Amino acid sequence: MQNSLPIVGSWWLPNNYRKRISGKLFIDDINGLCLELNGHLLDSNILRQSFGVPLDFINGKSINHNEITLKDSVLISFSRNSSKYKVYACFSGITFNKLNDIRFNVVNVSFRHLNKWVMNHFFDDDMNTILSTKKASLGLRLEPIDLGRISNFNLRIKINKLSQVYKNEITGFQYSSALEISTEKPRLFDEFLEISIKFSSFLSFATLQPALISEMDGVIHHKRKKYNCVDILLRFREFEDSEDSSANYYGLIPFQFIEEKISQVINKYFELVKTYDSVYDLYLSSIINPSTVIDNEFRNLVEGLEAYHRRRLPGKYVSNDDFRREVLPRLIEAIPCELDRSFKEKLSNSMEYMNEYSLRKRITELIRNLPKDLNLKIQKESGYREDIIRNIVLIRNHFAHFDPEEKRYIPKDAISLQLLNEEMRLILEANILADLGIDVEYINKLIRIPKRFHH
Repeated sequence: MQNSLPIVGSWWLPNNYRKRISGKLFIDDINGLCLELNGHLLDSNILRQSFGVPLDFINGKSINHNEITLKDSVLISFSRNSSKYKVYACFSGITFNKLNDIRFNVVNVSFRHLNKWVMNHFFDDDMNTILSTKKASLGLRLEPIDLGRISNFNLRIKINKLSQVYKNEITGFQYSSALEISTEKPRLFDEFLEISIKFSSFLSFATLQPALISEMDGVIHHKRKKYNCVDILLRFREFEDSEDSSANYYGLIPFQFIEEKISQVINKYFELVKTYDSVYDLYLSSIINPSTVIDNEFRNLVEGLEAYHRRRLPGKYVSNDDFRREVLPRLIEAIPCELDRSFKEKLSNSMEYMNEYSLRKRITELIRNLPKDLNLKIQKESGYREDIIRNIVLIRNHFAHFDPEEKRYIPKDAISLQLLNEEMRLILEANILADLGIDVEYINKLIRIPKRFHH
């Protein structure tokens, strides 16, 4: 559908069909999906109060007589003769008037990098079979997804074969992959979207690439009529599919390493992402968007280790009750009375957090938490481990509390920082992969693949 933009047509509010305004739906480089109108859907006396308040629906019809529904459109600008809306979602080929009507039976989702992840490592034998038969597609059915309130969804990774024809002769084939999400009974679109976003997060983690949603369409029964292909376009900007199909592509979780247990791994990721989403974001930011300033990459990884430890191995030096009852009052009493009031308040406030584990202890515990049979130098050699931990703590403290009179040697050159960054990344990776239920044998293989570090 994105290729057919802009869409020119007439637009109206569901309760005011007679007031139709001409305009176009298009992609804005800054705001994403936008609707620009040659007039106003709302009365002029309430336009200014409508900024930031989404309209549930705007209906439309293109000049090609295609029905369109826009969901959650927010007014972002207007003039005397025009108005512009930022649109959350567009459904092409159908008209909705109620939120509860947007219920699908099946939604197909294409992701950037899904082809590369699947095609380079999966279906090698099946591809030869499919080439020699009339099969148009094959797929991998996953276990039903259960996200608590969102349950009983069936997922399948589909591989579709498209014939390339020249002068009425088949000259070759192209393959495309997509995630098919289906349910027995119609479910709200937002539930399908939540699963799609979580799968996008998993695929980004697995491929170490931003695996954004590129296309969506669905099957829906509405007013006793079946719509087999409702195109869906979302607000966030989608990338054109310009993937590198290099056979040397690996990513963090190559498909063939988890092929036999992909359902368990994806379900586990969906379960953990609710708790570890900020950890995954910090880790991925060091891979997908590496800073030209290596210091920032270091800070992100340190923060990622701390965030992961708080969630995976929570604890304090003493219980919170004992700390507040026995320890904290004594610490506050020890503050000299003659100190400046603001300084005493600062000391008192900082003491509130003295029961938190130190960075040194957190990293040490994360290394101890690693599977026993990993072949990591930082796990096996105590001297090397202590040097790495000491330098991470030294540099973090140097960045956080810069002191121009610092006399100790702090190894903050680019080469030293890169080594520390790689070690922190390996600690995070190995712990997270183990949490996902990936076997130690495969984790050892993964951490030995240098091509994962594209940057």
